[in-house]
Amino acid sequence: MTRTKLSDLNAAAFLRAASVAVMLMGICCCSDPGWCDVVTEIESGGSLGATPDTPDSTLAELLRQASQSIAAGNVDAAIEQLKPLATNPEVSDVDVVMADMFFAAGRQREGLQWLEQATARNPKRMAIYLSFCEIAVRQKRWFDGWNLSQTGSRIKAPEHWSDALTRRVKRRLTFLLAVCNEGRSDWSGARGAYESLVADIGNDSDSSRREVLVGLARACVQLGDGEAAFAALAILHEHDPRLSPPRQLLAQMYAQNGMIDQADQTYQLNLSEVGVDADANAKLAYASFLLYNNEPQKAEPLLAESDSTDQQNDRIILQAVLARMQGRREDARLLFSKIHRDHPESIDAANHLAAILVEEENEAMRARALQIAESTVRNAPKSADGWATLGWVQLRLGDTVTAETSLLQSLKLGKPSRDTLYFLGKLKRATGNPKDAEMFEQMFAASNGPNLFSAGE
Repeated sequence: MTRTKLSDLNAAAFLRAASVAVMLMGICCCSDPGWCDVVTEIESGGSLGATPDTPDSTLAELLRQASQSIAAGNVDAAIEQLKPLATNPEVSDVDVVMADMFFAAGRQREGLQWLEQATARNPKRMAIYLSFCEIAVRQKRWFDGWNLSQTGSRIKAPEHWSDALTRRVKRRLTFLLAVCNEGRSDWSGARGAYESLVADIGNDSDSSRREVLVGLARACVQLGDGEAAFAALAILHEHDPRLSPPRQLLAQMYAQNGMIDQADQTYQLNLSEVGVDADANAKLAYASFLLYNNEPQKAEPLLAESDSTDQQNDRIILQAVLARMQGRREDARLLFSKIHRDHPESIDAANHLAAILVEEENEAMRARALQIAESTVRNAPKSADGWATLGWVQLRLGDTVTAETSLLQSLKLGKPSRDTLYFLGKLKRATGNPKDAEMFEQMFAASNGPNLFSAGE
């Protein structure tokens, strides 16, 4: 079972990560329903061409030689080495393979130029359309990708392609069509494309099957068809029983799309279905949801101590957040001290502990807060939340000048988290800038996440 990542313990994003920890890896975790998380995998996939995962020795050797020639800058040699593959039943298109090799060598401009020139020689090639569609999706050009996928699907596959290669390319084009429909918020179109893939999903790899079924569930959730979304997730669970129950996955999808009432009801239904002795996974998932939506009292009984050692670390993490939300600073300090001690590499656990210690009256503890925060940015200088926490600690210690410097550095490194907005509002109040303070306070109030700071902080 997937576990909560202790490296993902920042304050506002922390509970979102804890929720993801008890769900299926790969489900879209972002709040924008027009963005499909599957693009992350597309971006990391690299290859535009369709070649076997395990090519035969002759094919593998030719690809290796051509790749070395490209890396050495000998394009003519690579062209000659790839010529025998022009009619190979498991190679989609030699021009696409060449472009891939340019990309792999870090020569993106030459790779794109090669593809463009290939269209002049023969534009009506399914593999060429697939390549440009992949590029459009990686660049989030949804309408372009939508057009390319549909046009490419209408082109006849080359006669020398094997049945397996033809199937892979056609299904990939349909999958990218579904992704582009999601990007365009055409949920009916996305659902239709995903459903056409589900009809012949038996021969897909585990990762492809997951992407299709999760995509179908996403589209159905957006269309208000919870039953169809549940059915898709149930099929997914049948293929991999190690995953969380489909009802729980559906609840998390609702939550990720801001459908809080539906999510709450579905979490409760999931608990009733797994029984009185619900497993830790179901309880912690619901507790994480409740804490993120600022209902600590409802979450508290779900986090009661258990004889079971299953996901004990996850329970401790959520108990620590619960303690902060309830103003039980001593309990929160002890729990986060344990997490920080057991996982010193966790930036976000350190941030939590520093934010707690700086509120203590004991000057040694306050000094320890500064030490932890400084150590965090020293070890992780590109951590936006680390710099924000350092700025907050400095502000609470009365050093507004260095606090402002640290918080500005945080803003340079990434989009401000909910906590960072809170810190900036307090900084502007402290430095006599009420107009900016009000702006950050409004942004903080409009953001989602747990309330971790008391009125006096």
